[in-house]
Amino acid sequence: ALPILIPRLYRGIFAMNELPELDELVQVGLFNILEERDVQIRGYPVKFDIDVLILFSANPATYNRSGKVIPQLKDRIGSVIHTHYPRERDLGIEIMEQEAGIAEFVVPRSGGGSPAVVVPRFMKEIIEELSIAARKSKYIDHASGVSARFSIANYRTMIASARQRGARLGERPAVPRISDLGHLYSSSLGKLELDLMGSH
Repeated sequence: ALPILIPRLYRGIFAMNELPELDELVQVGLFNILEERDVQIRGYPVKFDIDVLILFSANPATYNRSGKVIPQLKDRIGSVIHTHYPRERDLGIEIMEQEAGIAEFVVPRSGGGSPAVVVPRFMKEIIEELSIAARKSKYIDHASGVSARFSIANYRTMIASARQRGARLGERPAVPRISDLGHLYSSSLGKLELDLMGSH
């Protein structure tokens, strides 16, 4: 079904996450699309011109591991782009604010409903610093990494906590407090992988 869907999606641009996790047969199917420009429908090969761009993503540790990506498909990948974590905290905060969609959480002060939330700069710095510290920690599995989702989830959780308290106490606008950081445990679950096999 996958080779049939690809040419019809998004003007021929198809994005796929975690390429090394795909079954070998699916990888062979992708190779056939990229190299032979053919698909198979119920076992019958059908050739037609396919104008398609396929984007893959993968962690470097799994992508470089032998046998995870079949050599034929790896040879057909045109370019490899290595992304990295923001080197400066201010840039990390910009990414966090952009991807968190904070505008969705802010509600005008007038009228009923939830109060608006004003986040002080130092609270944003604390949230981003948690990610920076996790990336440096010897207890975190660095093969899986600490993605921006860690900061985004914690940022949203802090805002939700402030909004809830603001609605209860009538604070307008609501402002996150240090006590709101106590809820970050729940939003951090699943975003970090501990190095359980390490010496620590």
